[in-house]
Amino acid sequence: MSSYNYFPILKTTDAELQAYAELPLRVQERILPIFELTRSRRSKNNPDADSWLRVESIEESLDGRPFILDLTTEPTLQNTQIDAMLNNAKNGYSAWVTLVRKIAAKGMDVVPVIHYNPDELTEVRAEIRELKKISPTLAFRVGTADDVAGYTAEIAKSIDTENLVLIIDASYIKPDDENPFPTALDSIDTDDFKGVICAASSFPSSVANHGDQHGVFPIAEIAASEAHMSDPNVFHGDYGSIHPIRYEGRWGGWVPRIDFTSGSEFHYYRYRREQGGYTKAAQKVVADKSYKPITEFAVWGDEEISTAAAGQPSGRSPAHWISVRANLYMAQQYLRLSAKKYSRMPW
Repeated sequence: MSSYNYFPILKTTDAELQAYAELPLRVQERILPIFELTRSRRSKNNPDADSWLRVESIEESLDGRPFILDLTTEPTLQNTQIDAMLNNAKNGYSAWVTLVRKIAAKGMDVVPVIHYNPDELTEVRAEIRELKKISPTLAFRVGTADDVAGYTAEIAKSIDTENLVLIIDASYIKPDDENPFPTALDSIDTDDFKGVICAASSFPSSVANHGDQHGVFPIAEIAASEAHMSDPNVFHGDYGSIHPIRYEGRWGGWVPRIDFTSGSEFHYYRYRREQGGYTKAAQKVVADKSYKPITEFAVWGDEEISTAAAGQPSGRSPAHWISVRANLYMAQQYLRLSAKKYSRMPW
């Protein structure tokens, strides 16, 4: 039997899929990803941005390992397929159930998220009946401001909650925000569920407020979840060091930047191309006493920084370096959570 104590929420963009795929096998085998299905890249041969291409990418990355699957709610990452699955409850969210059934038929170990609308409870019950035929374990994702107790009580009428993974998603939190989870957690008995995941991200949409060439800011999601992990059925989730909300045109006027994690802090260096770009940023990272490459095993993210510092960056786009940051961050969270001997969710 496998067990997990880290549950990163990853959208199926190229950057996030690569960040996961490049993790060492020993890390992949001990974390359970929560994938948000997105559209694929539009092209002449793929004008509809078919989401099934992202399913195939997930399959290639996982090599048979289990995963939780949800749909993205980000408009910039949706297409007509996702909109139909997410917003049409007709016949028990039949479009979503059909996709999950198709994924399972490929032999993929998928744990689907229950899509819930309090105004469509008959359809929700029908959805759960069909999803249970595909996977004995289901997941349910709620926001910290939702009626967690009410929603889960309704779902409990259709599934034994011992087979339900509850994901309490705070989305973006600022470092000075109050802990977002107590209200939701206090409204339920966590022992009723297979496991309860507290997920959030404090990585901002822009680092401009933290300094021009160099900046440091806290990783608020670590403290937020750790405040509750004395409960053996509460687990750490996050967005893999990526801001959870996407914006159109976000790369306009970007400056080459490399980020890394040190303990409970994010660090970054950024230099314009005429100032040295990614090479100089990488050189500053490796010279920073706070940067400590992982020694327990080889990590792709560290290798990318080393290569860039030697003057040969293999990627010159923001997406590539987001992938590097997320890859390093997830490897570090695996080590942190393993070292602290937190409980694992049996699977």
